[in-house]
Amino acid sequence: MSAKVLSLDQFPSLIEELRSSGYVVIGPTIGEEVIVNDEITSVEDLPIGWTDRQEAGSYELIRRSDDAFFGYAVGPRTWKQYLFPVK
Repeated sequence: MSAKVLSLDQFPSLIEELRSSGYVVIGPTIGEEVIVNDEITSVEDLPIGWTDRQEAGSYELIRRSDDAFFGYAVGPRTWKQYLFPVK
């Protein structure tokens, strides 16, 4: 298996192709004033241009100076609920 690199203009097509193939696409999105992993339906759901500042006992969303798609640290929720769902 070889690595593939997508250009930014191909990314929306990837999300649409996965969804039309029956997949639920999970990715970072802004919910409840934090960046969390949740279902995304389009590239517009991503926290483009946002980052977070985390310190002891605090969490803050901050607007970035660029349009980075994934310019943030790990959010308050883990991937566990998606990788190991309760049966």
